[in-house]
Amino acid sequence: MPTTRVRRQTLYVPAYSHIYVRDAQRSMNLATTLSIRDTSPDRPLVLSTIDYYESSGEYVRAHLDTPPMP
Repeated sequence: MPTTRVRRQTLYVPAYSHIYVRDAQRSMNLATTLSIRDTSPDRPLVLSTIDYYESSGEYVRAHLDTPPMP
């Protein structure tokens, strides 16, 4: 079955800076690494924004300082 090409898509990727352990009275801080791979041999993957929001949904900051190349 042929695959469908997507020209634009928004993805939500949850990332956690800490997790609760044992009885939820303690938390453990985490480092976060997001790895994105382009699997298309003929079309580049272009990331236009990577934004960070806190748990309440409040915007914190952008992780891309420059616009994508055309």
